[in-house]
Amino acid sequence: MGTRRSSVSSKRSRLDDDSNEEFDEVEHVKAIKDDLLKILFNEANKCNKGAIEQILNRFEDLELVTMRLIRDNSFLEGRIKEMKKYSTTGEEIRNQKEGGLVVPVSNNVVKSYAIVVKGKDENASKIKEKLMKVETDAKIQAVKQSRAGGLVIQTTNEKDLNKIKDQINKQEQGWTIEEARRRDPTLLVYDVPEKIDNEEFAKEVYKKNVAALMGEEEFIKEFRVEPYEWKQNVRGMPLHFRVISSKKAAIVVNDESIEVMEVGEFRREWAVCAWLKGDFGECVVCSLYCVYGEGMEDKAAYLEELWRKFGRLKMLVGLDANAVSPLWHSKWEGWREDERVVRGRVLEEVILREGIAVLNSPSDEYTYSGPGGQSDIDVTLCTDGFLGLVRKWCVRDEVSCSDHNLIELELGYHIDRDCGPPPGGWVVCEGDWPKFDACFLDEVFCVEREFALLDAEGMVELMTKMVRRAGDRSFKVNRGHSNRRVRWWNERLGDLRARCRRSRRVYQRLRRHNAEGQDAARARYIEEWNEYKNEIRKAKEEDWRRFVDRVGNVDPWGGVYKIIRGRKGRICMGAVRKDNGEMTVGWEDTASALLNEFFPPDEKVRDEVRLVGGARMEPVTEEEVEVAVKRINGKKAPGLDGIKGDIVKRVWALRPDLMHRMYEQCVLEGTFPREWKKANVVVLLKSPDKDRAEIRSYRPICLLSVFGKVMERIMVNRLLGGLEGSMSDCQYGFTVGRGTEDAWLKVMDVVEGSACKYVLGMFIDFKGAFDFLRWCRILDVLGAVGCREIELWKSYFCERKVCYRNARGEMVWKDVSRGCPQGSICGPFVWNLCMNELLRGLGELGAQVVAYADDLLVLVEGNSRRDLESRGSEYLGAVLNWGRHYGVEVSATKSSTLILKGTLSSTRPVLVKAQGISLKSDKKVKYLGIHVEERLKFGNHLKLLRKKIVDVASGLRRVIRDDWGLGRTAIKTIFNGLLMACALYGSSVWWKTLRTGKGVRLLNTCERAGLLVCLRVCRTVSTDAMEVLMGVLPWRHQALLRTVMFLRSRGRPVGLVGVVEDRELEDLGRSGVRDLLRDRLFARWQREWDGSETGRVLYCFVPDVETVRRCKWFWVGMHEGYIMTGQGSMNAWLHDRGLSESPECECGAPREDWMHVLVECVLYEDLRDLEAMGLVVENDGEINGLREIVMNEESFKTYVEFARNVFARRVRMVPLLTPVRLSGSSDPAYLSWSSSAGLFSQSNCSLMAAGSPVSCVELKNWYRGGR
Repeated sequence: MGTRRSSVSSKRSRLDDDSNEEFDEVEHVKAIKDDLLKILFNEANKCNKGAIEQILNRFEDLELVTMRLIRDNSFLEGRIKEMKKYSTTGEEIRNQKEGGLVVPVSNNVVKSYAIVVKGKDENASKIKEKLMKVETDAKIQAVKQSRAGGLVIQTTNEKDLNKIKDQINKQEQGWTIEEARRRDPTLLVYDVPEKIDNEEFAKEVYKKNVAALMGEEEFIKEFRVEPYEWKQNVRGMPLHFRVISSKKAAIVVNDESIEVMEVGEFRREWAVCAWLKGDFGECVVCSLYCVYGEGMEDKAAYLEELWRKFGRLKMLVGLDANAVSPLWHSKWEGWREDERVVRGRVLEEVILREGIAVLNSPSDEYTYSGPGGQSDIDVTLCTDGFLGLVRKWCVRDEVSCSDHNLIELELGYHIDRDCGPPPGGWVVCEGDWPKFDACFLDEVFCVEREFALLDAEGMVELMTKMVRRAGDRSFKVNRGHSNRRVRWWNERLGDLRARCRRSRRVYQRLRRHNAEGQDAARARYIEEWNEYKNEIRKAKEEDWRRFVDRVGNVDPWGGVYKIIRGRKGRICMGAVRKDNGEMTVGWEDTASALLNEFFPPDEKVRDEVRLVGGARMEPVTEEEVEVAVKRINGKKAPGLDGIKGDIVKRVWALRPDLMHRMYEQCVLEGTFPREWKKANVVVLLKSPDKDRAEIRSYRPICLLSVFGKVMERIMVNRLLGGLEGSMSDCQYGFTVGRGTEDAWLKVMDVVEGSACKYVLGMFIDFKGAFDFLRWCRILDVLGAVGCREIELWKSYFCERKVCYRNARGEMVWKDVSRGCPQGSICGPFVWNLCMNELLRGLGELGAQVVAYADDLLVLVEGNSRRDLESRGSEYLGAVLNWGRHYGVEVSATKSSTLILKGTLSSTRPVLVKAQGISLKSDKKVKYLGIHVEERLKFGNHLKLLRKKIVDVASGLRRVIRDDWGLGRTAIKTIFNGLLMACALYGSSVWWKTLRTGKGVRLLNTCERAGLLVCLRVCRTVSTDAMEVLMGVLPWRHQALLRTVMFLRSRGRPVGLVGVVEDRELEDLGRSGVRDLLRDRLFARWQREWDGSETGRVLYCFVPDVETVRRCKWFWVGMHEGYIMTGQGSMNAWLHDRGLSESPECECGAPREDWMHVLVECVLYEDLRDLEAMGLVVENDGEINGLREIVMNEESFKTYVEFARNVFARRVRMVPLLTPVRLSGSSDPAYLSWSSSAGLFSQSNCSLMAAGSPVSCVELKNWYRGGR
């Protein structure tokens, strides 16, 4: 041992004496470990094996600590050296660290012989087409288009390249020849093992590809590993991008593996802040915009606050400072006093005072370079913790046409994944089901005997493994977004972008040297930039049109509908407020806060469960399993195992005996397997207007295993069979055959039938409800009702876990000790079972109760205020006692009271109070989606309905435009299934409001908002006319139809509705009742249309309201609607509204109205075919056959073509609206068209157009040709 000690001492002395010699501490540690292993395992040394293992384990810990110390020490040594010299920037620090490590570039790189040929007005394809016709003996290696514009020609040697140049110069086409710049190659590498780091990967690529071309150190220096991004959509951002934005700043994350969370307390109009977590670790990113012309004091204070909060963490700040300073290497001539210099000094003070690191490095490129000038006004800041990650900061000026150049940061970090990626969901709709069948049966064949010998836990685990293996081999994994290219990009856009960049560089070069021609170059750059932007807009719009036509008309509820309704894309979770008022920091902190709030622990001691003696569990039959499997929704999201409902149904179809055996074993053992009790929590925002910083603004949904849901369904079905007649009839939620309208019907019956003077409604809201039920109380209730599977239920309510998972697959787990998971099968049933005790208890006290799930309405009857207050307080006390027993709290802020019958003084509200909780008194309340006012009035519901319809319909304008968009079938489907369904919800409750003219007008206003979106007509068209054009029964009549159908289905009298009498419906079935109602209501609508004072022009074409329904081909666009409604781009109609100076037509007629355009105007004589349209003009000017245009399909097609051509010509007529001056006359003259001669009536005159003589024939051809 003495010899070894002296060896180590000699090494230390050698290090001290030769400090300039490079020494690798990591290799030194490995050498020590190798020596230690040799000593310990030397047979000459008699060491105990257990002691050896202990020594090695401890040495591994020591090795880990040593490695960390070596890394930290290396960093600190560099910082100390820098501090001894002078204060400098991050790039200079990195250059000093890397000094002496750079190897001279090797000269053995293969040279590329290539030129770029460019033309003034010719693109690459045209140049290539001409060059291919030229004969040459030069050997051409490749011909391709350059990204920057032009044609790249590559040869194998310099001699051939010179020949090509000579041939091009001989063409005399005005082409320019440029030397091709060498581009670094880009490699796309996939299926790389996760454990390989960047350095090892670079060495592997070098060894197998370029070892013979250059040195290893040179290659590794030039080699960079960057993520390859797909679907770089320029239009806004792709749906899978996470965007955090304020009015003037934004942060965009395009990598789905990065977890994003907004730090809400640092949101400003000009700044946003977010917390990110990825392979680089955790960091805070801030985007800040300093508006030019505004003060910098608030921005400086913001940075100081930001550094006090996150200064010790990794943080990156990118800001458009609109300020210059030597601190970030601004290239500013003379440093004259300027506002940007003054602003820069304010920012300098903050940076120096807080010790902020500046990443900007000296560069020949400017961070901002636009038509207004160029400067370095963009600053990149970071903390010391983030500085260690940065390897390179640079400006790239050829990436974008934006005035601000791209700033690129290259980070260096080690990827250390603590957990694997989340189990990817399978694309079942595109899967190979026959292959899945074969794979699953193969898996079963291998383990079938083993499966029969396992317990319930083992069977579930093995079943999950078999399905997962078969699924992995049969289905593609859902990657979150498709890897399609940008569909709207085309070759012309590429040429325009290249041309715009060239113009920008020319202008910048001239301005930099203060040369002549700056103004002309600037004007050309702006012109080309505007052209480029306009072409992008056109390309995007055309692509969107094609997408709407291809997808929207095939499936109205598919991808187009989800986009316009905002149903796609992930919700970006932000920081939330804890109970102590502080905001969460980091993803784990937010996840823990959410889980703690949604799943609170049960603090009380678990009571003993009252079991029913002698109960025996019956074995599960295959019929029970089959019923449960059939009720599975195959499209819902799966649990943590990733197995969807469609797959479970397929497994049942393949091997029902295995699934039956598994569930039978669970029941016989009284075990609900642990894997089925693990839930993945998905958090949904309740509504867009909710405060995202409040936890209760979100609703948790538990995604559970589908196999477990089948077991839950079996348990619930068994228990429901023994509860018939024992459940309260006051519960309307989660009850077969009952809904919200039934609950409201009960409320109206009680209020209208009460013998008391007053009826008070107590609207009770429970906090958490499902999540707060105590398990011991649930088991008490189950035992009391004689549940045979009580052991199975006890297993269900124990050892439950929930997790919140991010995009990277990392999870935060929490043990659950109370509540029923929202999203489970048992949850609604258990809630109703527990609430049954409350409903029966309130009934025994004399209260009338209506409950829909956890929405409770207690109706208090009385003849005085005192009666209402005393009884209400008594009922509230009963509710609070029940809630305390079951662990459920009443939300005092969301609960309220409302007078439903009678009138009391508004200055003294009814006071309902019990156990320190008092309910507030309101004038209007929203219950089960319907707004109700005092004395059971619903006028406010119809008032608020219009805003809701407008919000729903606003997105439809993106796909229903004047000249393109969704077709007839898709529009009517959305109108009926979305707008009408939304408006007429609960119509059986508020239909009496339509007895008044005000109620009808309010509903018509709502309907008009939807019709204006769905019909391509002028906004001045009357509601009556638009209803006829839509061809759907108006909403005021639809409300009555739905009311009658609902009351009829509930056995209620329908005579009061005023459509049919009860005796007329006695012998009719449901379809017969609907047909009779439709006939009556259409007849009523026809009488209204016949007597209406509006829409009389349309009445000439469509006198029958059922025409649109019968004629499937009838659907008007904007131009057809102009003539049919008499309202549109016609001078007479425009003049009547003050939009035109004269009602005259350009042909000389006194009024240009719909009739004149349709049959009289000579300007459209060549377009008009009255016979094909079925029109006949009598001698007295009367038009016959207007109705035939609509009733005959061929006539309607002819009319549509005529209308579209007419108004297309009117657009081209705009240049002719200027009066034409006759030669030799100073007075203006207007041209008139003669249909018989086919010439202008002034054909013999010499005309002047734009200062030059033009013949009438030429003018006619110009006019008719659309020039």
